Amino acid sequence: MILILHCNGWLLHDYGGIDTWEANRGFLVGLARRTIQSLCVIGVDCFVLISGYYSIKPKLKSLINLFTLLFFFYVGGYLLSYALGGEFTWKHFAKSCLAFSRPNWFIQSYLFLMLLAPMINAFVEKCSEQQMTLYTLMYMGCAFYFDCLRDSEHFYFNGGYSVTSLMLIYLVGRYLKLYGVDKLNRLPSYLPLLFYVLSVIVLILLYYLPDWGLIRYHSPFVIVSSVLLFYLFIRLPKFNNKVINWIGVSALSVFICHTCTDTMFEFLCTTNIKLFTNQTFGLYCFEMLGVNLCIFAVSILLDKLRLLLFKPLFYWTSKLYKI
Repeated sequence: MILILHCNGWLLHDYGGIDTWEANRGFLVGLARRTIQSLCVIGVDCFVLISGYYSIKPKLKSLINLFTLLFFFYVGGYLLSYALGGEFTWKHFAKSCLAFSRPNWFIQSYLFLMLLAPMINAFVEKCSEQQMTLYTLMYMGCAFYFDCLRDSEHFYFNGGYSVTSLMLIYLVGRYLKLYGVDKLNRLPSYLPLLFYVLSVIVLILLYYLPDWGLIRYHSPFVIVSSVLLFYLFIRLPKFNNKVINWIGVSALSVFICHTCTDTMFEFLCTTNIKLFTNQTFGLYCFEMLGVNLCIFAVSILLDKLRLLLFKPLFYWTSKLYKI
């Protein structure tokens, strides 16, 4: 979802100079791009919802795993850029090694969320259902009014790109686990799917409005759509698929690889703009789907190499520190 979201919007707008959804190709292209965006904008929320639903329990090995993930792709990507003819400087190399401090809004916000999760979990355990419902709604109301509508600088939501926003989504995930699923299970089986489709339609319509901040990660419109899609998967019969689990362990590497590895980012950006500019929209979608699947596969396989290389570190860390 995040790969497609970036290709369909961010890369074309910021790097391709394409500043309208229609891109001078008519109503249907504009509608198609808004629909794609509405389906994929919930990717970040779903990732954090899963974290909230199952509850983050930070351990030292989790932090080391995240650090080695960043270190592997940052340093490896920088060395690859140098091997392909880029300029090498020790300053930039050192910045790549300092993985947690390299600018990356999601990783740094998620790291902070991991550290805050025990306090959030403790708060949730002490709350009654009524208290948690009220608090969650108040938090969402403040985020929507002060950031989405008023764009206030003093609440530090930063348009959704902040730990303050992730905390709200995490809290919604905890509420869904403790109370929300039971409530949704009481509805007729077709209603959650119908509501999800309606939520996507609402997001499409919001993309036709001026940018009022209504489609941000902590916006109720995006959160509701995320919750409904996540719930549809929760309702699926329980199964344990080894292939999905094998891929899922390395899912975060896809985000790191395509946004923070300079060589991969340049390839994705250049290819995306070139195909959009020179192909029909239908052919562009088909070809970029193939490109995204390739990037997804390469990212997963590289992360499996990372896990293999750092396996001794994970082993001795778990032996020395039982936290």
